[in-house]
Amino acid sequence: MAMKKSSAPAKKKAGAEDETIIYKVMIAIVAACVLVIAVQVTCRYYATAGGFTAIRSALAAAAIVLAALTAADAVLTAVLHGKKAFFRKAGWPLFWFLGLAAGGALLLQHYWVKAAPVVYFVYIAAAVLYLIYLLYQREFFLISLLTIAAGGGFYLLSRLYGGGVISRAAAALNVLLFLLLILSELLALLTAKRDGCLKLGGKDVRVFRPGFSPLYLHVTCGVWAVCLAASMVFGSVFAYYCMFAAAAYELIAACYFTVKLS
Repeated sequence: MAMKKSSAPAKKKAGAEDETIIYKVMIAIVAACVLVIAVQVTCRYYATAGGFTAIRSALAAAAIVLAALTAADAVLTAVLHGKKAFFRKAGWPLFWFLGLAAGGALLLQHYWVKAAPVVYFVYIAAAVLYLIYLLYQREFFLISLLTIAAGGGFYLLSRLYGGGVISRAAAALNVLLFLLLILSELLALLTAKRDGCLKLGGKDVRVFRPGFSPLYLHVTCGVWAVCLAASMVFGSVFAYYCMFAAAAYELIAACYFTVKLS
């Protein structure tokens, strides 16, 4: 009898958590669709002679308002995270949604419709990473972050002839990828010695699951470091094919970690 009494609340709590994750997944998909459609509608009129001035002014105002809302949400979430259910559940996701919207508006305002491919990529990549964060292990999230950043970097490198925002975005994303590869490799080395934990302030902080093996993370860092260096040497055609390699690698990783999850 005692075992039944203790297991019932645990099952109820697990069911509630699963239901919450389902809602978060649905909201994330809808939010990504809203952002992508908003960019598409904006660019449709932004590319016309009559709509250019009005849309450009509207984007500047939208960027300022959204940035202010992002900052306000960050402050409220930090203060009320433990007191209000809304900010505990939706505070930081809303922060990222508003921040992405503000960044997209600023890019479109400054670089016109040439920034649209970069904005689309960022919105879709952010949605995919958030879904992976909700549904999978942290190891897969980090691997996906590296792979998606690599795929975006290769895509931009393959289109360097576009100049302007494409060249700047390619440089920024590949510098970010290089730093992420170094930090991820260090994290893999440090946590592998402590069964997925990292020692901070004299305490072991759980970063990856128990029994964590750094092999897949080492392989990921090595593959994208080599491909990035080769793309710099061999040019845009090689980077173009590396982009498809990144998509295939992510699909393989998704299958692998889905099997492990089951």
